[in-house]
Amino acid sequence: MSEENAPQKERYLREVEQKLLHRELDARLLEDGLIHVRWNKQPLCSVDRDGIVRFRPADITGPEVDRQLRTVIQTAGHVKEYMRIFERAPTLKV
Repeated sequence: MSEENAPQKERYLREVEQKLLHRELDARLLEDGLIHVRWNKQPLCSVDRDGIVRFRPADITGPEVDRQLRTVIQTAGHVKEYMRIFERAPTLKV
């Protein structure tokens, strides 16, 4: 990861973390640079700085858990998409 992208990727992780918390998922950005997500006090998945969601198939134990995993995947994708749009938008002149 290049140095100039580090603050941007940190903002991405913070934004994803906040969106997941609003969806009542236990999301915590830890020192390892990953957002660790839990649901019903059980590990669900993690999200990295590039928006990649990792999970263990053994942790997906039913349709509700699968639905929560899809929520994380969609949230990470949506945040990545709108942050990319903001990056490329022209600067507003005052």
